[in-house]
Amino acid sequence: MDMLYDDYSRGVEISNRILAISDYKEGLKYVWQITLDYADTYKTDIVGGKSIKKELKNSIEVLSYLWSQYVDIWSEMFWSEIDEYPNGYKRVEAIPKILERGRFRGVGEAMHTRYQWKALLDSRFLLKRYSLEELQKVTYIIATDEGKRLSLLKKCLRNKRLSHSDYLRFGEAIAFFTQGGLFNESTSGTELEKHFTPADIRLLDEIWEYNPPVARTPAVAGQVST
Repeated sequence: MDMLYDDYSRGVEISNRILAISDYKEGLKYVWQITLDYADTYKTDIVGGKSIKKELKNSIEVLSYLWSQYVDIWSEMFWSEIDEYPNGYKRVEAIPKILERGRFRGVGEAMHTRYQWKALLDSRFLLKRYSLEELQKVTYIIATDEGKRLSLLKKCLRNKRLSHSDYLRFGEAIAFFTQGGLFNESTSGTELEKHFTPADIRLLDEIWEYNPPVARTPAVAGQVST
């Protein structure tokens, strides 16, 4: 029991240190708060002398999930230290699944990987576990995914409106490029400057905020649908 709790405490300690020095994503803070709530409960139970082995294992699973769901530099920092304390921890990496699918499972995974990828490659964490060919394939998946999202925004800029069928994908593309600084005060000197003028960015904002999606007009008998 002591070893199990020591492992859990070590994970909490490392997590707190990483979160304190990073801009870790807001979306994960909810999961992290659950873990901290568990910790408070377990401390109380330990004082009370109750058996909490099952609860501790569940909490370790929460820790493992928190640091496994995305490809990012902070997860690598966590696991580079926690690997020294393997009891009860299991890492489920996202990269093998990305390679198997040849795509991302959603915009969240796409954003995290795209905007962390250079830092990850520079850190050399991944070179310890993946071949150069595998890393190049992820780079290709990133470029392909970003290209599709970029093409959609360019299409909406040309049409100056948002079609009903593109509504969800447009929202995901806006979220994706906003993560890259699309609506910052200035995109000067950034990669976005190559794709969007300030006027383009204002129009994208207007399309997203003020223009409802345009649904396809149902065909009427005797007419050809457009």
